[in-house]
Amino acid sequence: MLWQWFAFSEHYSYDNICCIFVDQMLVLLGKISCRMNMSVVCSIVGSRLDYCNALLSGAPTATLDKQQCAQNNLPRVVCQSQGRNDARPLLHSLHWLPVKQRVTYKLVVLTHKVCTTATPMHLSELVQTHTPPRTLRSSDAPTFVVPRIHTELARRGFSVAAPSTWNSLHVPADTRLWENILTFKRHLKTHLFKLT
Repeated sequence: MLWQWFAFSEHYSYDNICCIFVDQMLVLLGKISCRMNMSVVCSIVGSRLDYCNALLSGAPTATLDKQQCAQNNLPRVVCQSQGRNDARPLLHSLHWLPVKQRVTYKLVVLTHKVCTTATPMHLSELVQTHTPPRTLRSSDAPTFVVPRIHTELARRGFSVAAPSTWNSLHVPADTRLWENILTFKRHLKTHLFKLT
């Protein structure tokens, strides 16, 4: 029962209905400019898909698949593509990350903010920086302690998900050291695009 509540299936079913509604609305409006389509999709639907999606870290694959299906329809509408074309090239041309990478992106950016500015305060108390016993070349980039857990649900908590995601990123050490959040986001997004 509790696990079903944390799967967010009801929330994302509503999001999928919103996406379908906006898709159909844009199709009914006819051939409006690509820029206008993109504006509507990004403002209404994109914000619904991005809302609290860092909470989806470790969520069931079925939940992520529903989100990905809804996201795959959006570039088809924006680019006014016909039929069931593959959405991956369209997502790439619009510089949109797939859902799984978006979740990773949001979680890592939040972790970077905690690491560099110690804000939000309630989250900075949940992560601890790992200090190796001796100096290593790789120790320039900060890593975090991943606490031991005993349940699958605990793996999705910020205190576990953030350090494990941060530590598992295979980005150059200098990318993690960027203090400027905009530069960090740009390098991180480029890295995640290479993984898709």
